[in-house]
Amino acid sequence: MEQDIVDGERISLRLEPEDLELIDSFVEQHPEFSNRSHLARMALRAFIEKDGAKVSAPSSGNRVTVALAPRLKNVIDQLIDEGELLDWNSVVQDALQRIYMSKRMDGSIDKAHEKLDKIEARM
Repeated sequence: MEQDIVDGERISLRLEPEDLELIDSFVEQHPEFSNRSHLARMALRAFIEKDGAKVSAPSSGNRVTVALAPRLKNVIDQLIDEGELLDWNSVVQDALQRIYMSKRMDGSIDKAHEKLDKIEARM
């Protein structure tokens, strides 16, 4: 008989209903995760392995590091060198502004702000 249960120690985790809905929705849309536990295991491992799981906020407060495909980075670097684009800061801000405004128009940003407000209220 094949064992479907992963060997290992069991832990208990309490989550809010909104968090469980978010997790269930994600698992439903991503068949590579068989269930909540599988997603949690993979997410925890990825979090811990990423840069040693540095959780502290950067001293600059509003800086973000983004990994890009080498080809995309090279194209943007070339466009900056040729003067077609100003600099990396303006490229990222412009792209995010366009995404933000299009999402704002369809209401998803406002929904995200409401969810964030609820999460912050629980903290």
